[in-house]
Amino acid sequence: MSEYKQYQRKGLSEMRPYIQGEDLTGISVSEPDKNNLHLGGMIARNPKNHDDKWFVAQKYFDDNLEPVSTRHVTPLQSAKDAFIEAFSRAFSGTLVAGGIWFNTPDGEAVKEAWNHLQQSEGRGGKEV
Repeated sequence: MSEYKQYQRKGLSEMRPYIQGEDLTGISVSEPDKNNLHLGGMIARNPKNHDDKWFVAQKYFDDNLEPVSTRHVTPLQSAKDAFIEAFSRAFSGTLVAGGIWFNTPDGEAVKEAWNHLQQSEGRGGKEV
């Protein structure tokens, strides 16, 4: 038998909640999960073959999956959003990168050069 290795998913999973007592005909359920259906879970399906369905235990789902955002976010946009959020939590101010002003609920800030950030006092700014 070959060794198990870790793999990362490339795509998204399509799932819906399992309804207690529903007919699971045509849905693969592992032997251990058959005895724990009362704990809840999700029914997953292959996005390219909707007849290919399987049960996902609630604990596995909670530990490994989360809903997808309703808006499409590119990795660059996601990184920018995370940076802006972290900055605005650390400092009160609106983040500005490379001379472009970004509005945040906490105020204003400007990144004048690539090597430092400034928090705005008016538009003059002070180094942070």
